[in-house]
Amino acid sequence: MEINLPQDTVSVKNLKASGLGTDVAGTILLGNVGTAMPRVDMDLDVAGKDLALLFKVIEGGALSSQLANLSDRSFDLTAKCWQIWPGNSGHSRCPDEPAGGFHQGRCPG
Repeated sequence: MEINLPQDTVSVKNLKASGLGTDVAGTILLGNVGTAMPRVDMDLDVAGKDLALLFKVIEGGALSSQLANLSDRSFDLTAKCWQIWPGNSGHSRCPDEPAGGFHQGRCPG
């Protein structure tokens, strides 16, 4: 994990975590950390053997019971998220933004 106080960012690169038969790998970047509306950029790959087990831990309700009835409960997904933040004119990511980095404030141009 890298913390850059002058740029108000936190980054977790090469994230790898495992638990409950699930593996998570990817990158998470947080910007404007000290504000009421931080920016979140993430690129995660999540794969596991038992989606019903995860939902049982998270919500413990009807959905986990329904998923438990599936013959194949394995899953594999890729999640990419670039949060829209105030002042970027509705763009979810600046076209010329450096990979793995932030522009400070508004998108240029």
